[in-house]
Amino acid sequence: MNAAPLSFCVELFAAKARSLFVRTIYRWATLMLMRYFSFAISVVIVGLASCEPKPSLVYIPVEPIHVTVEVSVSATEAMVGDRLSLHANRRYQGGWKQVKRKSLPQDSCWLRHPPPEKEKEVADTIHWKVRPEGYAKFNLNPMTNRTRTVTFAAPGTYWISGSSAVWCGPPVAGLPEMLVVEIKPR
Repeated sequence: MNAAPLSFCVELFAAKARSLFVRTIYRWATLMLMRYFSFAISVVIVGLASCEPKPSLVYIPVEPIHVTVEVSVSATEAMVGDRLSLHANRRYQGGWKQVKRKSLPQDSCWLRHPPPEKEKEVADTIHWKVRPEGYAKFNLNPMTNRTRTVTFAAPGTYWISGSSAVWCGPPVAGLPEMLVVEIKPR
């Protein structure tokens, strides 16, 4: 038996294996580089998109802004576990003036656009409190109608109040200041 053809076959197999290994490593490295660069490009694009320049013209309040928030509840009596809808409407009164942003002090309050005079259904932006605490559960998921829902785990009388953050002003309590809800056992 001649060992030369066998030696040739072993060398050929080893060369093909090395070639396959090198190609596999090359493909893997190429794929990893592509992933890295696509990730880096995504980060740069997101970063640039979020860097919105400050406007040159902005709005500031001409006088102290008066804000009213009307709050209501869908029912004043319910059963334990029933879902009640909370509602709120916000109204801004007062003037806004357009000025150059550079003319304002560093920490002054300004807006890109004046807020709408009337905002219907803003319950999802209201800070709600319930007394006594510990029995109410709010649905915090975004809802298309912008209401907020609440359920109660135990029977009793509950007092609900709401307050709103205000552009360029202190928070405002909702009116009426207290909603009373009677929850009955099932």
